[in-house]
Amino acid sequence: MSRGGQLDILVFNSIGNSGVPSFLDHIGMFGRYSRHRCFYHNFVYQFDPEMDFSKFDAVVFTHNFWLPALSEAQRKAIHDIKALKVLFLQDEFQYLRTFNAIMGEMGINLMFTCAAERDFDQFYPKKLIPSLREVHQNLTGYVTDALMKPGLRARGPRRWDVGYRGRAPIYYMGLLGQHKLRIAEEFTALCEREGFTHNISYQEDDRLSGRHWFDFLRSTRVQLGSPSGTSIVDLDGSLIEAEQKYRAEKPHATFDEVYKKILKPHEGKMKIDTVSPRHFEYAATGATMVMIEGDYGGYLKPDEHYIPVAPDYSNLDAVAAKIRNRKLCREVADRAHAHLIESGDFSAEKFVRDFDTIIERHAKPKMHGDRPDIAAFNAVMTEKFNQVLFFGRMGHAHIRTGEGQRLRRETLKSHVLSHTPVVGPILRQTGGDPLMKLAKGRAALRMASAIPDFRELVAQWARNPEQRALQTILFPEVLKSILLLGLVKAAQSGAAPYGEGFHVRPVLEDDFLALIGEPADPGVPAAGHTVKMAAKDARKIEAAISRGLDGGIRLDLSRRWPIKLFGHSTLFAWSVEDKQAFFRSSSDEYFHLSALSKISRYAPQAAASAVFCALRPASGREVAVLEKAFNLVLPESLKTLSVEARSA
Repeated sequence: MSRGGQLDILVFNSIGNSGVPSFLDHIGMFGRYSRHRCFYHNFVYQFDPEMDFSKFDAVVFTHNFWLPALSEAQRKAIHDIKALKVLFLQDEFQYLRTFNAIMGEMGINLMFTCAAERDFDQFYPKKLIPSLREVHQNLTGYVTDALMKPGLRARGPRRWDVGYRGRAPIYYMGLLGQHKLRIAEEFTALCEREGFTHNISYQEDDRLSGRHWFDFLRSTRVQLGSPSGTSIVDLDGSLIEAEQKYRAEKPHATFDEVYKKILKPHEGKMKIDTVSPRHFEYAATGATMVMIEGDYGGYLKPDEHYIPVAPDYSNLDAVAAKIRNRKLCREVADRAHAHLIESGDFSAEKFVRDFDTIIERHAKPKMHGDRPDIAAFNAVMTEKFNQVLFFGRMGHAHIRTGEGQRLRRETLKSHVLSHTPVVGPILRQTGGDPLMKLAKGRAALRMASAIPDFRELVAQWARNPEQRALQTILFPEVLKSILLLGLVKAAQSGAAPYGEGFHVRPVLEDDFLALIGEPADPGVPAAGHTVKMAAKDARKIEAAISRGLDGGIRLDLSRRWPIKLFGHSTLFAWSVEDKQAFFRSSSDEYFHLSALSKISRYAPQAAASAVFCALRPASGREVAVLEKAFNLVLPESLKTLSVEARSA
């Protein structure tokens, strides 16, 4: 072994200068716990093929590394590295044989995978990767020192009976992935039926991170979950491409439709079913796990470490009875805590010790030559890539450059905002980036204060006694609906941030009203985007809203921003105040205006008026409000738009 028994390890990743805490913990565990010296390069896709690797004993590629993104020159540079080459992968369910070929091309020596040991040969056959010496199992995250602190586990009463934060799954992850969405829907209905207090969401904007995530876990008795992984593995990209082609023709095809048409023959042939950092976090905070019954890598047993939910959801009545049994829930949570946290078997420190032992068996000792200097290496990274996020024995930190100070200020602002009276509790309960949520909320409130039809939505929401007990939690839904309606109104007024404008027309479907966005014709003036509906068509829409729309009111922008490869929803960027904000639809490619749909049930006229208002171009004071809300400049002609045009 080289230089007094210590190896010099270069850790490549794609995190840049930021990331959610679980990612940072996973990447940083090498620098924190390894016996060896770790050097971090956070911009793997931009590394210089001429980089000098000769001083390193091992090069590790980690964190959702997308191999095909490397250039031919970069791949060759990796091939030519004399040091031990180690690869960690997580998203192993797509283009697997493409990965295998590139691994062989680059000469990867050690592979750490989320697949089960029995499937190593199927996922990483050595005949396709001649350089591969060993394959080892890796989890997507481990138990950190912070998770092992006794004080993290909350005692006493908790605000919510049931909690959950998920993410709409990609269709080609198969039935296993769909549980992330379905469990939220099934348990929302169950909680309302059984009277459980609940805080359940799978919306991207409601995701929680950092201390807000742990505050949320500590405030719930039960957390929902499913295995981390996929029940379909696409070897060559053909399934992904077939799905994308099908959904390009039928953007709102349901999972069931796509599954039967394309995916079903491949279900279960290869799969990854393991534990994730979320399961450790549930156990560490004392939340009882209620989860879809699965393998969980063999690490979790039903009824011992979690309350099992049948994959077909046929046992929900029995699950509800167990949730009511607080003593049983505590016992299950205690056993999970003892197994996952107290045992130390899943700690990041233990994994890195094992990792050190493995690479020591394979790394070639260097008995001569200069050692790389960590301070000098970090200075080069900062100079070339503006890298300010580094990892060491104390964890991750941003160094004190201009960019580092900016990121520190952003973090401090988010913390202060999340603890501000009135606003803070809402942000902590719903989740998402506090600064972005504040910008979106301000923009929506600005429009509500200036546009009477939008203001009436807020008034109707506040007047409804059924919602009064949940005002704090559900008010953001109102603001989100207003923000999306404001986007429609801005688009109808000729706005095109980033050069991507659209206009919208209403279409009544079987059980919902769709506001369908289409690319704006640059040759048509803003006022020309006004939807000139015949009186009878307007009456039909009003009548449908008054009768009730089971499917609610939805915004469809899939024609303007088609789903992209590897995506699972319509995604677009739009200016909100002075920030670039991203908007992501549900996995069915609709933006569900949920609050507007709820308001339509008891105040249909207010809901209809808000829709018609959104479909008209702005004028007068509305122009100034939209310009400020979305940081754009609307055509001057709108400021003198006639009353006749506005009422068309």
